[in-house]
Amino acid sequence: MSEAKTVARPYAAAAWKHAEDQGEQVLWSEMLEFMASVVSDDAMSAIVSDPRVDTDTLSALMLQVCGDRINDIAGAFVRLLVENGKLSLMPEVNDVYKELRVESGGAIHASLTAAYPVNTEFEQAIAAAMRRRLYREVTFTTKIDKALLGGVIIRIGDMVIDASVRGQVEALAADLRT
Repeated sequence: MSEAKTVARPYAAAAWKHAEDQGEQVLWSEMLEFMASVVSDDAMSAIVSDPRVDTDTLSALMLQVCGDRINDIAGAFVRLLVENGKLSLMPEVNDVYKELRVESGGAIHASLTAAYPVNTEFEQAIAAAMRRRLYREVTFTTKIDKALLGGVIIRIGDMVIDASVRGQVEALAADLRT
């Protein structure tokens, strides 16, 4: 799991707990998705990462941009992230929140990275194998990464299954060095 996602996990868990307690899971999904898109914008990303921008200014800017697309509690959440210097993690917070939402339904969410587009049959075969291994339904988000050369990488929470050609070559190279 990436370090950013690890740091984002407690924030996402807090958002999930609040949303679940209030019955606002869908609302929080929408607000976090929107806030993640704002933070991911190139112009906003430059401002978020600029150490010369103080926390009050950054909070005010983020809240102004989000406007009525977020509620007061989400606004407090933004201020908390800004104060802790973690606003740039909003996309990861959103990703982890989505995973928690899927997991609450008995299914888990996985990231499937492939060198080339995968067909439905292949994705269903991977899902069936993961279901047998994890005893739960698995849904996928599929990404393409030509650098893999071939094969796939599957990420489910902390677990990573690297069945890519690049991964196999790197493992072979490591074995040859030892």
